[in-house]
Amino acid sequence: TATLDVNLQVPVRLIDTTKNPLFRHVNRNRTYYFGILAQAALTNPSLRDDAPELDVFNGDHALWRLPIVGFEGDRVLVISDIARDGEGEVTDDDARRLFEDAGAATIVQLAAPGAYSEALQGLLELTGDVAGKIHPALLPPLPAAVPPLAIVDLTGKQLQVLNGGAPEVPVPPSP
Repeated sequence: TATLDVNLQVPVRLIDTTKNPLFRHVNRNRTYYFGILAQAALTNPSLRDDAPELDVFNGDHALWRLPIVGFEGDRVLVISDIARDGEGEVTDDDARRLFEDAGAATIVQLAAPGAYSEALQGLLELTGDVAGKIHPALLPPLPAAVPPLAIVDLTGKQLQVLNGGAPEVPVPPSP
C-alpha cells in the first residue's frame, strides 16, 4: 500500500491591514457592521457559532429566542406586549417614555432598512395615517421670512403712488 503525504498548510501572507481602506472603514463603523452581522446570524443560524464576533451570543443564547424584528447597530428591535398593571397603566418606564413622545413611531420608521437612503433621494413619502403626526423635531425648517422690498428715491423727490399700488419712479427734468 502506498501512502500519500499531503501538506495542507496554507502559506501565511503578511498584510498591513491598517493601510487597507476597507479594513479602516469597517473598524471605524464597528457598530453598524456588527448590526449587519447579527442580522445575518438571525437568518443564518450557523453564523451564531461560526462568527467569532458573536461568541458572546452563541447558538443557544436567549437572544435568538426573542421576537426580534431586526438589528440597528448594537440595538435589537423587538416586538412584544407592553407590561401593564391591573388598571391598564403602562408599568415599563421605557415604554411609558415612548408613549409620551408623539414622534417615537416616526423615529422607528426612519430606522427601517432602506428608509434613510429613500429619504436622502427624496423618494420617501409619509402619507395617509401619519400625515400631521410627524414629530416636530423632524419637520423641515420653515422658509426664511423675506421683508417686503422698498424703493428708495435717492434724488430727494417725493414718490407718487399710482392706482396699481406701485410707486412711480421720478424722472429727472430734461435739460
